[in-house]
Amino acid sequence: MKKSPNLENMFFAIFTKQARIITGLPQTYPNRS
Repeated sequence: MKKSPNLENMFFAIFTKQARIITGLPQTYPNRS
């Protein structure tokens, strides 16, 4: 099932945004166990 490029771009943007936030968290908040 192929989706429209617009939707794919939207999902990709959201995923990259979330990934950036997830990867950026450890930098702003070092490991504190």
